[in-house]
Amino acid sequence: QERYGGVAPHLSPFVRDSEIGGLIQAAGFNLPTADSDLLTVRYPDMFTMMEHLRGMGETNATHIRRNYTSMETFIAAASTYQELYTDEEDLLEATFHVIYLIGWKPHSSQQEPDERGSGSTRLSTTLEELAQGPLNPSS
Repeated sequence: QERYGGVAPHLSPFVRDSEIGGLIQAAGFNLPTADSDLLTVRYPDMFTMMEHLRGMGETNATHIRRNYTSMETFIAAASTYQELYTDEEDLLEATFHVIYLIGWKPHSSQQEPDERGSGSTRLSTTLEELAQGPLNPSS
């Protein structure tokens, strides 16, 4: 902002977890399922982090963007990032919100959901049993 005299988008738009199911259905998929993780990764410097972001395809995908950013801007950003986000070992911490999506194309053999309220076991009972079962190492 201070270097180019204005504000411009510098990353792709964010999406809320609650919107993902609708996006999958709008693309023609059924039975959408979404899960997510927050991952914190530590980097020696901002340039290594940017290289990894580019490798993950996390560059600016918007149509309204600058085609060029000067090295001076990158160096200033690296200095600011180093000052604000380093940990006790002088490494940069970056947190990534990874979203996993699953959807199926409609097909006549596809399973249909049961009618709401037709279950014979309460979810809370099943969760209690799982918490005390052989999969729980503290049992």
